[in-house]
Amino acid sequence: MRLRALSKSWFARLSGVFGPGGTLRNTRADWWWSAYALSIAAATCGLALTCLAWYAAFQQENRFSNHELSARASDHLLALQNGIDQYINDISALRAAFQASEHGISRREFQSLSDALFRDKPAIFGTSWAPRVAASERASHELEAAREGLADYSIRTTGADGNLKRSSDADEYFPVFYSSRPDFGAYGLDINDGGIRQRSLDRARSTGRPAASANFALRVGEGDRNGFLVALPMYRPGLPHATVEERRQNFIGLIQGVFQTSAMIEAILAARAMPIGLDLYLFAADSSADAPPFYFHRSRTRTDPSQTLSRAAITGDCTGPVS
Repeated sequence: MRLRALSKSWFARLSGVFGPGGTLRNTRADWWWSAYALSIAAATCGLALTCLAWYAAFQQENRFSNHELSARASDHLLALQNGIDQYINDISALRAAFQASEHGISRREFQSLSDALFRDKPAIFGTSWAPRVAASERASHELEAAREGLADYSIRTTGADGNLKRSSDADEYFPVFYSSRPDFGAYGLDINDGGIRQRSLDRARSTGRPAASANFALRVGEGDRNGFLVALPMYRPGLPHATVEERRQNFIGLIQGVFQTSAMIEAILAARAMPIGLDLYLFAADSSADAPPFYFHRSRTRTDPSQTLSRAAITGDCTGPVS
């Protein structure tokens, strides 16, 4: 019995040494291949875990960067909004002075008030007064302008070629009669022209609130002449204007504030301690997704034009309470 047990033990050892067919089994090679496979598996798992950790960190950093960019863009947007609101308040002061006078103010007084109010405000490109002139008053209005020294004055509109021409007959006109700019060369330009100026005029008259126009090209100015206007309605003193019908009936004209977009934006941002290192692209509120920005503000820290910095697209009209 003992001899048989010993023979079985030796047989088991020999079968572990010899492989099938009586060949000698390479036990060292089996061990090496087993360790190599384990190493590959461990390296693969380590690489996978590293990639997962990197991706998680990348996602978190990306979310943080987007949040920071959105916050900084919102700061700039708020600064622009507050700046425009302040400029509208300044123009409202001119309207209040005009409205306080029982018989209005003269051309010289309008110029003096504008100079005093806007001397240190280059963002306000200019202001103007456009009275309501009925068709029956057109001849007397043009004669009054001639007496005030406006040679060849007439109520005019912009032709297809961009030049001013005499307006055709209409029920009413809103010609630019006063202007704070000495170089203004479009006296008599009728705001009631069926275009973007008239749309702001109609909103201001109907709502009783300031109304901003869409962007348009200024007739005078240096550099980028892209601009817009804000119309402030005026009503006959002492008469009601609580309803739309009363406002339309007692409307006597409007004060306009004209802004050169580039000068306005740069003046507002320069006057405030804003975060730097951020390029701003401003788009019209109704622009399409592929429309170009109407103004681009380059970061003051940018020295290399090819350098890539954070960019924020601020979409909106930045006009707050303005219609």
